[in-house]
Amino acid sequence: MPVYTYQGETSAGASARGTLTADSPRQARDQLRERGIIVRKLVDASTESITRRGFSFFGSRGLQTQWTGACQELAMLLHAGIPLLDALDTIAKQQSGGFRVVLMAVRDRVAAGTSLAESLAERPDVFDAASIHLVEVGENAGNLEHVLEHLSSFKLRMAESKDEVLTTLVYPCFLLVFGTGASLFLMTGVMPPLLENLKEALPVLPWPTKVVKGISDFLLSYGWLLLIGLGVIITLFVSFIRTKSGQYAW
Repeated sequence: MPVYTYQGETSAGASARGTLTADSPRQARDQLRERGIIVRKLVDASTESITRRGFSFFGSRGLQTQWTGACQELAMLLHAGIPLLDALDTIAKQQSGGFRVVLMAVRDRVAAGTSLAESLAERPDVFDAASIHLVEVGENAGNLEHVLEHLSSFKLRMAESKDEVLTTLVYPCFLLVFGTGASLFLMTGVMPPLLENLKEALPVLPWPTKVVKGISDFLLSYGWLLLIGLGVIITLFVSFIRTKSGQYAW
């Protein structure tokens, strides 16, 4: 059953937005009308997510992070004896935004008879290959809750490792950016007048001073080329990490 996101107003004039499942847009509008909501915008969430998929690499990373927490909650609910559909319903109601839409779509696919692993495989941008394969193993072995528990622990450890790596890289990246900015400022703002005074005072400039002057003159004359080159490099990098091989390398 499709999942729809809506925006509208209540009879009291308050804004209302959220998600719901329905067989068609007409049925979705009828459900909202019964709740007293005047629909201003209704969008098929699955279609919207496919449209945005090519532009949402970093957004999908956020959804994958949410899946780590949801995986742990799902394991706890299944351990408590709650059926899979009810557990997915409970977790979906606790979420918001795009991840709630994804979970509701997964829940509907499971309710239609599709296995949980196959339902997750329909959204590879949110659920990684390891999660899909391990869930499939858990379903076949009949110990899905144990597999989900180990999977959530593994993903939490991976997230902690990534945070440590990022924290370690912050300081050198700051030094690189600050040092580059300071060097450019010195070469383009401070050195030119100083070099002119030296040129007037000295008949022949020492070769280190000539090198500095050459770099300064180049930045003043062709610095815009460096900016264009930097923009091209950033664009190519972003385009690369949006590809499958680029995401793997990243």
